[in-house]
Amino acid sequence: MKAKSKTLNIIAKLLYKKQPLKTIRQKRNLSQSELSKISGVNRCAIQAYEQRELDISKAQYDTLYSLSNSLGREVNDVVFDYKDSK
Repeated sequence: MKAKSKTLNIIAKLLYKKQPLKTIRQKRNLSQSELSKISGVNRCAIQAYEQRELDISKAQYDTLYSLSNSLGREVNDVVFDYKDSK
């Protein structure tokens, strides 16, 4: 089962080259640690979302809200890969 999960993760990375959370965070010139302090979301969780080790679309709403609010964006913006993540 773990091999299947890794395969799906690799496919997801190929299909969706950008991770919106990382793209938005970098455009705001924030490190993962800085976003963690601002949002109250653990830095390791942010890293896992950005590297797609954890599926951000399955995160609790309060986590998504904290991240998006800290970045000045809507929840959908940090979850879904829109063209350029504005």
